[in-house]
Amino acid sequence: MRARPGNGNGAHAVRGADRVRMSGEGNPRSRRRFDRRFHVLVGRVLRDLRHDKQWSLTQAGVAGGFYATNLIKHERGSRPLSLATLRSYLEAYGVTWELFGEQLHRLDSIRPSNLDPAYLNGLRREREAKGLNIFTGRTVTAKRMDQPSMSTTNRPAQPGVATLHVWCRKWLRYAPIMRWPALTTRSEA
Repeated sequence: MRARPGNGNGAHAVRGADRVRMSGEGNPRSRRRFDRRFHVLVGRVLRDLRHDKQWSLTQAGVAGGFYATNLIKHERGSRPLSLATLRSYLEAYGVTWELFGEQLHRLDSIRPSNLDPAYLNGLRREREAKGLNIFTGRTVTAKRMDQPSMSTTNRPAQPGVATLHVWCRKWLRYAPIMRWPALTTRSEA
């Protein structure tokens, strides 16, 4: 008897294989994008909002028009959450983005560094004077629009007729073959 996927035997019978695939952790490309810690924090905020309304998972699903099974996975942080889905949850709970952001900030506060603006302006001026990138402090790799372009060709400044003929023959070899229409002469004159 051959082992087929989904019948309980074989590599697909590994416990939790489907759960790993659905959470985005099985795909090496999405593994980098899926930040489990962040999704757990967002899920805690969603769970707190649902508890504030005193709704069950089913009641929240009916009110918002989404499946309760997806909501519980998002509340646990086991499935990636898109902004569109998050917006539908917030609309169902009647919560603004600002209130959601405040509650998320309470769980994981991000504090800006205490840098003096005068220090930052001085650093920017110093980097500008040295011709460096003002943000990274490295040499500028992009060409500025106001600088004249440098000519890097090995062509002579005043090519002669012989040189032009060589260039034309060279480029005609690479040109696509075109059929020219037959020249018609006018017999009426």
